[in-house]
Amino acid sequence: AAAVQVLTPRARCARAGGKGCQPVSAARAAAMFARFDANSDGRVDFDEFARAWCEPVVPALAETETMYKDIETIWAELTTRPGLEVPPVKLLKSKWLSERARKIRAAGSAEERRKLALPRRQDLERTEPEAFYTYEEVKALKRGSENAGQPMRVIAISHCWETAEHPDPEGASARARGARFELAPSAN
Repeated sequence: AAAVQVLTPRARCARAGGKGCQPVSAARAAAMFARFDANSDGRVDFDEFARAWCEPVVPALAETETMYKDIETIWAELTTRPGLEVPPVKLLKSKWLSERARKIRAAGSAEERRKLALPRRQDLERTEPEAFYTYEEVKALKRGSENAGQPMRVIAISHCWETAEHPDPEGASARARGARFELAPSAN
């Protein structure tokens, strides 16, 4: 059996510079190690780590059944809270993403693609605030059938960073996702 080191809360806080100080139980750490150790050799090499780190983790069924059922919880995520400068969640307009992806595809060089690559959310909010829906625009979006609880069509995208400096330095991820949005005629 592989040895799993579980850092004390104090040690984790010290390593994280005081941020994200949530201790991990020995059972949780062992389960995470088992998921990462794909060939069960008791070690996790870089390829195993990268594969496990980037694979989607499916939330527990109980979480999916209760998350975001009350519309007020969704609206709360889209508004600025005391102590925060921006809302926890901002919705990027798919039309904006499709247009950016088109520009990246049309770029003639890697340098042009790098200039058009999607920046971090914080930078994009500052430089191109029109890329995001406002709270009022989200509330005005077309909703689904009342019989179905009036769902809102939202797509969440998350992916590993390609480099330590930038999540998508040449816009490859943006190009792929933008092309998919272009295929959806009702995308906003």
